[in-house]
Amino acid sequence: MKKTALPLLVFLLVVEFRLSSAASDIWVQFSELTNGVTYRVSNAFTSGGLSCQIEPFQWSGGQWTSNGSALVRSASTLSVGSEPPFLWLNNVNLRFDFGVATDIRLQYGAYGGNQNLRVNGVMTNFGPMHLLEGVTLGTAKISLKAVTNGRGELLLSGIITNFAVGGQEFAIDDVGISPYVGPKCRQISLGPSNGVSLIFSYPGTDPSHLVLKSTGDLGPNPDWLIDSGATIVSTGENWFKATTVRPVGSERAFYSIEQSAP
Repeated sequence: MKKTALPLLVFLLVVEFRLSSAASDIWVQFSELTNGVTYRVSNAFTSGGLSCQIEPFQWSGGQWTSNGSALVRSASTLSVGSEPPFLWLNNVNLRFDFGVATDIRLQYGAYGGNQNLRVNGVMTNFGPMHLLEGVTLGTAKISLKAVTNGRGELLLSGIITNFAVGGQEFAIDDVGISPYVGPKCRQISLGPSNGVSLIFSYPGTDPSHLVLKSTGDLGPNPDWLIDSGATIVSTGENWFKATTVRPVGSERAFYSIEQSAP
């Protein structure tokens, strides 16, 4: 069987953050597709319960083409992913139709020409994959885990409402999509005088419906209290920062960002 997602845990020595209620990740691994089948622009298929659409591709010079194809492949020296099959994109983009996601990751092989990447309606047309490292596209933050010069893992984090990727000689597999279930912590940092800062993603720029809660114990019946001294501000569309002061004398604290009741 192909891999499944493991839950993500965030931990620091004295501060922990409670994650939003987890939803099962969606995995698009093309296992339902028939090896050797070719899809062309405007064709669609379903994998992992998700609808996927073949779209036109933009070359490096800016011209668009609708003459490319996506081929389901198995045995190949260019394969990617945990096991066959994978999808070979030849001058096409592949759009994934989902609601709202907080994270997307996929295995890729970029073997020639240029690539397209579109996130939240914003597209970039680029050559080497390493150019994406550290880029923010459509408010989502991008990072890479390169395995070789051509192969690696592409990761996006933030609030993602639409996503498409493609290339001239581009292999793709093991696409994992984490559905949105609420505010998601991305970074915790400790400052002087017991200061705590939490960076998290949440749709929009309005923090008025968000509260920071804390507790000193995650036992059977934790007592979650609203941190009335916390400050929550927007740092950009879909990104927020909460700052507070950890109670003096406490050995550890657990925090949770939640939406307040209407």
